[in-house]
Amino acid sequence: MGPLMEIAKKHGLKVIEDCAQSFGAEYKGRKTGSFGDMGCFSFFPSKNLGCYGDGGMVITDDRNLAERLQSLRNHGSKVRYYHDEVGYNSRLDEIQAAVLNVKFRRIDSYNAAGSGARPCTKNIFPCRESRHGRER
Repeated sequence: MGPLMEIAKKHGLKVIEDCAQSFGAEYKGRKTGSFGDMGCFSFFPSKNLGCYGDGGMVITDDRNLAERLQSLRNHGSKVRYYHDEVGYNSRLDEIQAAVLNVKFRRIDSYNAAGSGARPCTKNIFPCRESRHGRER
C-alpha cells in the first residue's frame, strides 16, 4: 500500500480501499480500510463479517467526505425534508445491525477459522444427505 499511497499523493488522487472481504485483517500492523481516503466494507452474507441480508460500511477520517456520505445515504438530506442532492436509502436496518453486533464480537475467531460465514451458519443450515450427495 505504501507505493500506491505515494503515487496517489504525488498526483492528488484519492484512494478507495475495497475491504469487502477483509474486515479485521491487518497489513504491516495496520487494519485494512485505514490506508486510503476511505475503506468500503461489504456485509453480504458470504463475507467474513456478514449479516443476513445486504449491508455495508464506508469508513474515512476526512470530515467533509464523511458528511457527504452521511447525506448521500439519507436521500441526499442533511436536514430533514430538505435535499441538497439526489441520494439513496442506504441505512442499515436494525435486524442486520443486531446480527452484525453479535458476529462482530467473534470476528477474530471467524477470521482464524477461514470464513466468517461458516461458524454462524453451520448449525442453522446443517448439511443433509440427498440423492446427489452431501449438500447444504
